[in-house]
Amino acid sequence: MCDRYSFKKVYIISSEICLLGNIVYLIAVSNPGKRGMTMLAISRFLVGFDAGNRSVCRANVAAMTTSAQRLKYINLHAAVVFVGYALTPGLGSLVAHVDANIFGIQLNKFTSSGLILVGFNLATIVAMLTVFDETVGKQDGPPETPRALLASDALDDPTTLPSRIVRLGAVVFIFLNFNARGILSVFETVNIPLYLGVTGRDPGSTEAVVAASNFQFYLGVLGLGSYVGAEYFRARISDITWLHIGFGTLLMGNFVLVLAPHTLSFTHLTMAELLSIPHIRLVGITTMEQVVLERECEYRVEVSAQAPVTVKLVSGSAELFGIELAIDNEYTLRDQKAAIFTWYGATLQVTGTPEVAYTSDETPMNSYVNIHAQLQKRRELAKLKGIAGPRVLIAGPVDSGKSTLTSILLNYALRLGEKPTHVDLDVGQSSLSVPGSVAATPLDMNCLSIEDGYVLTNPLAFFYGHTNMAENAEHFRSMLQQLARAVKRRLADDNEVNASGCVINTCGWVDGLGYDLLVESIQAFEVDVVLVIGQDRLFSRLQSSLAKLPGADRFSIVKLVRSGGVVPLNSKFRSTRRQSRIRDYFYGSHALTRPIPLLSPCINEYSLDEVEFYAIKDMRVSAGMLPVGQTASEMSRLAVTKLEKTMELLHSIAAVAHPKRHDSRDALTSTSSDLSWLLTASSAGFVFVKEIREADKKIVLLVPSPGPLPSKYLLVGSIKWIE
Repeated sequence: MCDRYSFKKVYIISSEICLLGNIVYLIAVSNPGKRGMTMLAISRFLVGFDAGNRSVCRANVAAMTTSAQRLKYINLHAAVVFVGYALTPGLGSLVAHVDANIFGIQLNKFTSSGLILVGFNLATIVAMLTVFDETVGKQDGPPETPRALLASDALDDPTTLPSRIVRLGAVVFIFLNFNARGILSVFETVNIPLYLGVTGRDPGSTEAVVAASNFQFYLGVLGLGSYVGAEYFRARISDITWLHIGFGTLLMGNFVLVLAPHTLSFTHLTMAELLSIPHIRLVGITTMEQVVLERECEYRVEVSAQAPVTVKLVSGSAELFGIELAIDNEYTLRDQKAAIFTWYGATLQVTGTPEVAYTSDETPMNSYVNIHAQLQKRRELAKLKGIAGPRVLIAGPVDSGKSTLTSILLNYALRLGEKPTHVDLDVGQSSLSVPGSVAATPLDMNCLSIEDGYVLTNPLAFFYGHTNMAENAEHFRSMLQQLARAVKRRLADDNEVNASGCVINTCGWVDGLGYDLLVESIQAFEVDVVLVIGQDRLFSRLQSSLAKLPGADRFSIVKLVRSGGVVPLNSKFRSTRRQSRIRDYFYGSHALTRPIPLLSPCINEYSLDEVEFYAIKDMRVSAGMLPVGQTASEMSRLAVTKLEKTMELLHSIAAVAHPKRHDSRDALTSTSSDLSWLLTASSAGFVFVKEIREADKKIVLLVPSPGPLPSKYLLVGSIKWIE
């Protein structure tokens, strides 16, 4: 075609073919099944056919000129094509949240970027029509004199080349072109999946696709700089030098590829790109060091979600939040802030690149182990007398280390064979269920896990629906009382569990209403040991308040210092952690950093009539609105409100309420009008509202397991999740 028609015509025709191929692709993804696969194959063929023609067109023009003589519009069009190939996947982050159906074409985070590519194809056609210089011809190529105009590689007489050399050159050209096309195909289509793979991100997560797209965009901009460099240096560097530079960097990239680890950080991936843009996509550097800990010291490490760190105990003894590490066993830390402590000294081998890592000899572990020893004495005494064991509540302001101390005390008890009950009242950062829940679960030694928190648990959860207790304090009180009654019934049914007691973690709101709810928690669970971390004011207030309660002599209030290793968390980190907790519920712990998630949730479609959504609201009214002689405390302030099934429910986390006993056989079809039982219903599980199609009267839910829902009653609050 290049010999028969002009370069301009061939290029425009190729762009039109590519435009058609991308339009077919958009249609293909909206037609699942055999038809869609056929259309997808046709789409890829058309795009590949176009790409091959463009490559030949550029090669023909490049063959006519050296770098020093290559006209500016060649680099201009190469840059336009590069934008289409390299930057388009990156621009997908702009449309990652798109989910629409236009004229039967489904536009989502995977297909919308193809629409951008259609736009770039149109831009290429317009550029060819407006910028192309019709006067360019063979006469603009290098003169056939050996050293004229820096063209040291020009031949005196091209016609003297033997046919064998010409055929050999053609074979080499075809071989290089096929390899180049293969490399470019990888660059175009595999970059984002590869980014997700090496960073351990969840391919189904919109945030992960946005991050991968942005990464591609940054690299595309960096690659675009190579064209700027070629334009700037085209009169200073010969063709052969450009070739040496290209193959040299490619060689370096492949060499480092051999040394690449399985997972890479964002920084390592970027460094790799500097060596091999746009050819190699998987290059990186990993680090390994030995950390020697003295007696009663700890190694504090902060690990990001994108760069897991592996820790191995080489010698000595050490523990992570009270769980003992085994010699020569590798433990992978993902997306956490941890402290590995040793009583007698230890040597650790740390592989990876943590965000922060240092050792410290100032730890509160001596006071923590003393607390554990006192609690263990109470447990042993409770077993002998057949009475309740210690009920411990941990209080303190935000970022004081309450969750860490909770884990340490529970893990120490579990290592001794006890079966303590873990209660979590922190609705903002729940460790037992999704955020917005209060939950409890009995533990045993089989629940211990260094990498995944507590495993094999079956918590009882009540869904509050908000991450702030002030959002609906009356509802939180109700959930608190329900959970306390359930925990006390469970302890009463099992002497061993009762003697082991419970450890209660609380939230960091300790002023005003938050303090009142803290005192109510102590009363509801009949707590006898209160541990206060890091605030003298709270310690003093609790001493005063608890002294006024009935049975005040049973309370033991202990003040503990805040660990220097506690890391203050900003609101953005807390929000990200909540999103991670929800993802972990559906896909298993650390789903973003694992090649294969531990759990496989289901996406189920229901008729809008099959489910009902409700919210628990505080119907508080002013004193002037009450009947004569009544007070607000005498009336039930909480009410169950039915919600309309509109797009406002999209992306909501909903709790599936356990049905009433007489409704359990007909949980999905019950039409009982009395819904007051929902005020005290526990959660059978949680679902995510993935899609609502009001026109079709359908709703799509992400559910943790297959099968029908336990009931049609779904409770929602203010918690949203963008998958």
